Amino acid sequence: MVKIYKLILLLFISYVTINAQDITVQSYTDSARYYVGDYIQLHLELKYNKRIKPIIPAVKDSVKELEFIKNLPIEKKEDGDNVFEKHTFIFSKYDSAEIKIPPINIYYTQGNSGDQKLTQTSEIKLTVRKILVNADEEIKDVKEPLEINLSPWIIVLIVAGVLLLALLGYYLYSRYQKKKANIIPEEKPIYIPAYNIALEALQSLEGRKLWQKGEIKEYHSEITEIIRRYIEADFNIPAMEITSGELMISLSEVITEDKEILDSANRFFENADMVKFAKFNPMPKVNEEMMRQAYDFVKKVKEIKERNNGAAING
Repeated sequence: MVKIYKLILLLFISYVTINAQDITVQSYTDSARYYVGDYIQLHLELKYNKRIKPIIPAVKDSVKELEFIKNLPIEKKEDGDNVFEKHTFIFSKYDSAEIKIPPINIYYTQGNSGDQKLTQTSEIKLTVRKILVNADEEIKDVKEPLEINLSPWIIVLIVAGVLLLALLGYYLYSRYQKKKANIIPEEKPIYIPAYNIALEALQSLEGRKLWQKGEIKEYHSEITEIIRRYIEADFNIPAMEITSGELMISLSEVITEDKEILDSANRFFENADMVKFAKFNPMPKVNEEMMRQAYDFVKKVKEIKERNNGAAING
């Protein structure tokens, strides 16, 4: 009986070890010491089985002590059933300090399971120092001043060249002024309805696949800005300058006949605020639902506006 228990325990330990090896993550910098203003490259490497689907977080929002500069292109290689993925983020620091980059949380799913699991990198410590300057040393030129001996003829040619350039510049400027006086005024810009502008912006955002790339906060910021600008254009509400709660109160005053669209808009702004301000990391289906709600809101508001305009004409 004891042998059977030992065998079961050995099989369980072997399963856990194999499962843990399905994904490994690490983060590191090129150095542990930098000077103020240097570019600090933070690398995030993942090695995982193709059955694993990792979710890359918004690393630039996690590193609070450094100034984010930009992302470098993602490196991705496949070797049989294994995938190697490398993300590089460039930061900088403009004051001396001892920096601690916290562990980066990597959530992932395995196979067809929707359950999220967590692994994380180790903490990184680095130092940013000021450039030392010896104030007692005499300031010197990098090179000695260079003497140029020019003959009188070369000086005459240089002066003549400068005068010719000045005359040419005056001629071109005078010609430009004459043409400018004869320019026909431009036609007035064509009016594009707010509905079309909002739909094109949503289609563009959907095509960029931000949340699929891990840029979830940017995705939610942009989609809410599109809807706020649409509301501002169609209802003359200062949607870009007020909170979501104040915006919903204003919307309920102009949309009085469709409670369903108000409830959908309220859920839309609540989800976006949780991502932007509460660091909420939504499931993929929430991100997809946000886009669907945005399209529905734009289309239903257009229908309400057309219905109201038709009633006003018939009245």
